[in-house]
Amino acid sequence: MQPRCLRPMLSLIWACRWQALAAWLLLVTIAATPHVAARAADPAQSARAQEGGAELAAGRFERARAIFDDVLSAKDVAGERRASLLNDRGVALWRLGNLPASVEDFNAAISLVPEFAVAYNNRGNVLLALNNAQEAIKDFDRALLLAPKFVGALNNRAIAYMQLDQPDLAIADFSKAAELAPGAPAPLNGRGRAQLALGKPFAAIRDFNRAVALEPGYRPGLRNRVQVRLDLEQYDSAIAALGEALGEAPDDIQMLLMRAKANARVRKPIAALKDLSRVLELAPDNITALTERGGMYGRLSEADAAMKDLDRAIALDPRNALAMAYRGAALRAAQPDVGLTEVEAALKLEPKNATALRIRGELREVLAGKDAAIADFRKSVAIDPAEQEAWIGLERLTGETRPEPTLVSATDVRGWRIYQRAPGRYVARSENYEKLEVPLEVLGDGPPEITDWSIRKDLKGIGVLRYLAGKVVTKGKTEEVELAAVIDLWRADLRGIEPWRQGARLANWSWNQNGQLEVKSAEGLSTLALRGDRDGGSRVAATSTARSSVGGRGQVYTGQTSQRRTIARRDPPRRKSKSLFELLFSF
Repeated sequence: MQPRCLRPMLSLIWACRWQALAAWLLLVTIAATPHVAARAADPAQSARAQEGGAELAAGRFERARAIFDDVLSAKDVAGERRASLLNDRGVALWRLGNLPASVEDFNAAISLVPEFAVAYNNRGNVLLALNNAQEAIKDFDRALLLAPKFVGALNNRAIAYMQLDQPDLAIADFSKAAELAPGAPAPLNGRGRAQLALGKPFAAIRDFNRAVALEPGYRPGLRNRVQVRLDLEQYDSAIAALGEALGEAPDDIQMLLMRAKANARVRKPIAALKDLSRVLELAPDNITALTERGGMYGRLSEADAAMKDLDRAIALDPRNALAMAYRGAALRAAQPDVGLTEVEAALKLEPKNATALRIRGELREVLAGKDAAIADFRKSVAIDPAEQEAWIGLERLTGETRPEPTLVSATDVRGWRIYQRAPGRYVARSENYEKLEVPLEVLGDGPPEITDWSIRKDLKGIGVLRYLAGKVVTKGKTEEVELAAVIDLWRADLRGIEPWRQGARLANWSWNQNGQLEVKSAEGLSTLALRGDRDGGSRVAATSTARSSVGGRGQVYTGQTSQRRTIARRDPPRRKSKSLFELLFSF
C-alpha cells in the first residue's frame, strides 16, 4: 500500500509526462526522505492545494504563492498539512526573491513538524543565498540526520562547503550524492568544480565528461569542461568544443562569451566580435559582452564604437574596472594622457588587474618612455602569464620572451621528458614531436615520472603517455597512482588524462572504433572522445606548427506535491520540458 503522502504525487508525475525511469527515481528519493503526511481535508481545499503545486512545478511562482495564501487562510488547515503548504509557499517566495518571508515559512513549517527534513534542506538553501554557509550547513546536517540518504541535502551541503573553501569536504558529499543518484549529472559536475579548487583540472574534466555522458547536452558540464581548457590555455581545443556545444544550443550566452574569450586569446578579433554581438542581440545590457566588445573595438582602432559600448558598460556598473581600462586603451591614439587617467582609475579599483596594467604600460610607453612601460608589462605577466600583449611589449622593448619550462627529469622514455612551467605545473615534451607540449596532472608537489609511450595501431594518430602522478590515501592505505594522457597527434590535441592504475588495481580501458574510449576505474566510468569534437577540421601534425599546449543553486523540495524544482539565479527562458535531473540540480 502506498503511503498517504505519495498518492497525490502519482497523478502529478504522469501529468508531467516524465519517463518511467525518471518517475521511478523520483519515488525512490521520496521514499528515502521523511515527508509530511496529508491529513484528510475538504476535497475543494485539496484540489486547490494541488493546483498550487502544479503552478509551482511549472515555474509560475506568483500564481502559486497566491493559491497557497488562499488555502492557508482557511481556519481548518492545521498541523502536518499546514506545514506542507508553508514549505511549498516558502519555495515560491524564494523563487520570487522574497528571502525573509521564505525563511519565515520554513521556520513555521519546522515548528509544526520538527522532523520535516525537506524544510530544513530548503531553509539551508535560502541561507546559502544569503551567504550564510555556516548556518546552512547546520540545516543540511539536520536534514541528513533525519534522512541519511537525502541526495539533495548532500549535494547542497557540498555547495556550502565550496562557499567556505573546503573542497575536500565538498568532494566527499558530492561523491556520496553521485553514488546515491547514479543517473544525476549535477553531483559529478559539482565534484568537478571541487577538483578544480584543489588544483586538479584533469580530474575535474573527467567528472565533467561523466556528467555530460549521463546527460548529453548538459550545459553546466559543457561550460565547465570548456572553462578548464581556457584556464589551461588550450584555446584551439576550447574553440572546437564550443563549436559543437553551440551547434546544439546556438543562443547559450555563457558559451558564446567563452568562445569570444578564446578567439580573443588566439588573436581572432573578427570571430570574437561576431560572438559578442550575438550575445548583445540576445541580452542588450550584458555587461561582460559590452565590456569585451568595447575592448575589441579599441584593439581594432574603432574608437567611437569602443567608447559607445564601454560607456554603456560603465553606466550599468560604475565600478567596472576592466571597462575603464579598455576606455583608456581606446583613447591611446588620440588622447593618451586622458587614457592614462582612465586606467589609473581602473587600477585604484583593482590594483592587480593584469589587463589594466598592460594597458597602462602601453600608454606609459607613449607618454613617459620605456622604463615605466617595462615595469607595468612585467607586473602584468607576473599576475597573468597568458597576457600575450604584455609579452609582446616586453619582447619589443627588452627582447624578453615568455620563459621556457625548465627540465626537471633527464630520464628519456622514447623521446619524452618532464619539464616544469611553474610550481606544481608540469609538462611533457618529446624530441620526436618538437611542436607538442602535454600538461600533466600530479597528486602532491613532486614531479611526475614517465613510464611508457605507445601509439595505437588500430587508431592512427592516437598516442598514450603513461606516468606516475603521485600517491593517494584510500581507507588508510597509501597507493601509487599512474595516469595516462591520451593525445591526438594529428591535431596536436590532448583529449584527456585518465586513470591507468591505483596501487595494484588496473583501470579497464575499452577502445571503440567509433571514436570513443571508456575507462572504468576507482573514480568511476569515463567516456572520452578520441577524434575531437565531431571530428571536424583538418589534420594538424604535431610537428608542423608552433609548439602548442595540448590538451548553482541547490535542490529544493515542496511538501504538498513533493515536486522538486531547481533554484537558479533567474528563471530560464521558455524551452522544452526539463528532465528530472535538470529539475533536481543546477550549478
